[in-house]
Amino acid sequence: MSEGRDGCYSSEEQRIRAGISESNETATGGYFYSIKIKNMRKIKRAILLMLIFIAGACSGSETTEKNVVTDDVVGEETWTIHRGINLSYWLSQNFQDANKYPYGNISRYARINEATIKLIADAGFDHVRFPLDEVEMWNTTRMPYVTSFDLMHKVIGWCIKYKLRVLVDLHIIRSHNFSTQNNKLWTDVSEQDWLVEMWRQLTNELKKYSTGSVAYEFLNEPVIEESRSSAWNALLSRLITTIRPLSPNRKFFVGPNRWQGIDFLSALSLPKDDNLILSVHFYEPMLLTHYKASWLPEYNVDGVVSYPGMLLSHEDVAKIPAQQYESIKYMLQSEYNRAFLYSRFKKAVDYAKSKNLPIYLGEFGCIIENVPILAREQWYKDIVSVLDELRIPYSVWDLYGAFSVFESQSDKPIDEVILSTLTKGNN
Repeated sequence: MSEGRDGCYSSEEQRIRAGISESNETATGGYFYSIKIKNMRKIKRAILLMLIFIAGACSGSETTEKNVVTDDVVGEETWTIHRGINLSYWLSQNFQDANKYPYGNISRYARINEATIKLIADAGFDHVRFPLDEVEMWNTTRMPYVTSFDLMHKVIGWCIKYKLRVLVDLHIIRSHNFSTQNNKLWTDVSEQDWLVEMWRQLTNELKKYSTGSVAYEFLNEPVIEESRSSAWNALLSRLITTIRPLSPNRKFFVGPNRWQGIDFLSALSLPKDDNLILSVHFYEPMLLTHYKASWLPEYNVDGVVSYPGMLLSHEDVAKIPAQQYESIKYMLQSEYNRAFLYSRFKKAVDYAKSKNLPIYLGEFGCIIENVPILAREQWYKDIVSVLDELRIPYSVWDLYGAFSVFESQSDKPIDEVILSTLTKGNN
């Protein structure tokens, strides 16, 4: 979640993202996800990508397993993660038309490079969540951008060099964006076929990395009406059962419908698989974490937001226009503090334990502008304290952006206290 990321949600959608839902139940802890593990030149990769695409096109939606070599690389390391960060706005949400760049956008080299990855590792993070968008990786005829795939491999190589694990996340695809509920993915079977095919191609590209170094997340923040959660369950099951034979030992991160909200874990239905990890996102309370965000006008209210305690003073609440107040009043009627955060994540842990699965927090963060420094710092301190107590590994949103941990021009920490909290906990 970040600027331009969420679009404009309805009041109902905001309530769901903030944890107000008809659904109950939730998620399992465990910092450590363990499984035993062990260059092609550009022209070779280009030919390989073309052959994969042609093979998939020739066989239609029923691309066979023979199109992808099925062996995972297994080495000595294990998939072990604790504190991570999202590599935002690079091969995802670049806010540029990738189709104009058949060989990739050269300016990306300046955005994230080896020095960036070293910065992340030196700061104390142990993994990155690596968002990829379809528009950045494949053109409109579904041919791969070879340079984009090369950039992906460069980043993964740098991460391995600096001992960072990588969670590859297919973030936005042309048929699905988390900022809308009217996604073609749910009504067009051919788009579902293409999502599966994208993962066949990604699996073929990523199979050379050990299962202790790289994991997969099939789709970021699926969004469909609550009553139709079974559609996401069916597609997710298809993805798992199709890609699992091609990658027998790799960790797959899976999240529930409705922006991977904790309250929708109970609606998630998964096939039996010993290498799944539940993934949730958390930005509660939204009035704090998205206070005066330009893309969410509902949270543009006069006054000073606070944490812990009541988010706004009685005087500031009284100044909110009636219609706007109705959309956010559920966040103005009680206090927010560590106990609230604990109750939310305990619910997630309890659910995951009931399913005998680990739990992971893939996104959380608080907007920089407009929120007082002490309020931001305390929210991060409390949330990390809870995550550590419940042994939930996490990845903060984000590297650079409205929620950023580092300043994009200088690479200096936005807030030393928050960086220390994220990388060292509250010790």
